[in-house]
Amino acid sequence: MKKRLLFSKSLVVLAMFIFLTGCASKTFVLSQTQPLSDRLAKVESRLDDLDKKVADLESKMGSQNADIEALKSDVADAKKMAEEAQSSASDSAAKAEAAEKKAEAAAEKCERAAKKCEKAFRLSQRK
Repeated sequence: MKKRLLFSKSLVVLAMFIFLTGCASKTFVLSQTQPLSDRLAKVESRLDDLDKKVADLESKMGSQNADIEALKSDVADAKKMAEEAQSSASDSAAKAEAAEKKAEAAAEKCERAAKKCEKAFRLSQRK
């Protein structure tokens, strides 16, 4: 019987210990979880800011890609125009050289004709 009484007393002591120390109050739980909640709110805020910055960068990147494509097109057009100008200049140079040769030939012809005229004038003067 003593064992039973001792067992029941220890059971009562154990139950009192569990009831006295087993539950946490709301204020204790809040005091423990509030710093974590604050830190999570800060992290979420930073994450939202980063998401906005990434979205801005992606939109800028898209517009820059469009600008780059437009510049590539402009460069291709300028290159084509330069090639056409070079071709036109080459044609003009060839025509100028041909005109120069014709002018030289005409000058030589004129000189020969002038010499003939001079000879004819001298011969007619002697007669």
